[in-house]
Amino acid sequence: MLYSALVSSGTGLHGYLRFPQPIYYNTKAETDYAYALVQRFQAWFRERSGYDIDPTHDLARVLRVPGTLHGSSTVEVISYHDRVVTPEWIEDLPVSERLAPMSDANAEALGFSLSPSPDIDHKILVNMFAANPKFYETWIGHRTPRDESPSGWRFSMLSFLLQMGMNKQDAVNYTIHFLTHIRGYRPDQIKLDRPDVWAAEIAKINVSTFTQEDIERVITGDDRGEKIRAIAGLMELPEPHRLADISRFEIRAGDDVVSKGVLRLHLVMPDGEVRKIELSDPLSRSVSRKQLFDCSGIILPNYTTKAAQEANRKWEQAITAAFHVAEVCTPVERSATETLIHAIRSFIESGEIVDSPERAKETGRPCRRGDAYVIPTVQFYLEAQATYPALRDTREVHSAIRELEKILKTKVKCLMFEGVRMSCLVVPAQLGI
Repeated sequence: MLYSALVSSGTGLHGYLRFPQPIYYNTKAETDYAYALVQRFQAWFRERSGYDIDPTHDLARVLRVPGTLHGSSTVEVISYHDRVVTPEWIEDLPVSERLAPMSDANAEALGFSLSPSPDIDHKILVNMFAANPKFYETWIGHRTPRDESPSGWRFSMLSFLLQMGMNKQDAVNYTIHFLTHIRGYRPDQIKLDRPDVWAAEIAKINVSTFTQEDIERVITGDDRGEKIRAIAGLMELPEPHRLADISRFEIRAGDDVVSKGVLRLHLVMPDGEVRKIELSDPLSRSVSRKQLFDCSGIILPNYTTKAAQEANRKWEQAITAAFHVAEVCTPVERSATETLIHAIRSFIESGEIVDSPERAKETGRPCRRGDAYVIPTVQFYLEAQATYPALRDTREVHSAIRELEKILKTKVKCLMFEGVRMSCLVVPAQLGI
């Protein structure tokens, strides 16, 4: 058996491997080594199994603890084996994909690198204290951010330094010094193994300087490269240089237009591959944020309350500009079955996911049960047939469901689920991605 323990999280499985003794990482070299071990094992398992597993190789990750609740499900150990592996065993695993060392994770492209012991000039620091008393009060801890976690202090310090005109690398260095020497955090607490997190926060700070004039200049300007860079900034992509191009197209099923505006982002991956990611509902930042993460691992900044409203406004402006810039491509033809899959995904993403089949029957909304979504057909058919002309003929819908069952090799349409009598579609959770 490959794993030492297998845990059901309620929506998936967590596999654990046990080492003979713990691995401690306090220095940069130790952190790099621990990161490389986890990254190599996940890459090897992904290639060996063919499964699409979540990227959980960041060292700060804490998985759900057995005995706790995840929604209505209990996290529990479902299998345990007395298996122990050594770090050397993982080091020897054959991996075909290129694994970039954490320490050089696109440092040149990002415009900064992360060092646990950066050099700083205290004279510059004193001058900045004199120029901005609020910065000084924050540095000595008399003025605290709303969020006093390591990430809250990091964002606050980066904001001060960048807005006072410091370049990206120096701002990062002074922030690391502040977090480790003044606040006393360990390297793993401030995510020195996650340059993407630092880049996302820098992008979040930089995008706040965009004005309406900047946006209008993007739409009306002649320099396509400048337009795309500005759009990447408005979208708050943590690595804006990775957005190489934008295109858009229609989706058709026969003579019917299923969707008029699907936006496709051409993103350059760390290995040089250009991956084309389709945003099926581009005006929705939350849906697009999920699709970007699922398809490329890119994490857009997460906001709450008023900040989220501003982020959504910026996102809509970015999409407006993107549609002006995007090259129009040949319409994409889809069968009734592909249209049905598109409709299922849109229905799942369009609103609440309820917690039980009883609630699903009552509200008409889907519920998540293990690795599947249960979708009440009455409400789904109403919305799908109103939105997708290719599905207006009931015979086409039933034919598409039968074809989908052949593809998935399992029954999709049911008249009862977990003792609840209702007509429903039971589809794998990955179909909703």
